[in-house]
Amino acid sequence: MTEDAIRRILWRCIWMSRGEAPVDADYAYWVPMWPGLVARGVEIGHPNYGEDRVLGWQAGGADVARFGAYADPPTAYHLVPPYPGDDSGPVILPPVVAPPIPLPTPVDVLLEAYKRIEGKLDAVLAAIAAVKAPTYEGTVQVPYLGTGKVTLTPKA
Repeated sequence: MTEDAIRRILWRCIWMSRGEAPVDADYAYWVPMWPGLVARGVEIGHPNYGEDRVLGWQAGGADVARFGAYADPPTAYHLVPPYPGDDSGPVILPPVVAPPIPLPTPVDVLLEAYKRIEGKLDAVLAAIAAVKAPTYEGTVQVPYLGTGKVTLTPKA
């Protein structure tokens, strides 16, 4: 894919999601990333991965789309003016659809489990200590929870 083709995709997607023309910083950020975005899309079976990312999929903070399926709340996409140097013509926009839902990986499942108990690790370890002591002496380490461990000594 040529740089001009990538710039045209960026022009369309940024207008659709932000309602403004891309600036030099947008091109400087997205153009070199494009081959990797295409490769990632092939890897995960998401052929429009690059375009969806520019449209705001998985964006956060100031990068959340203002228009389209990835805006909060979802809206219609913004109209796209012709690419600089092109003749004006009708603009055809895709319909607003729900964002794709990626299948969770084992790592995603573990991270979600961790997030649910984050901040409660001390209570979990205390509960383990209450069950294991008075007959266990040593260190209990909870897998996949970072450095969560507690040293147990038998009660006198």
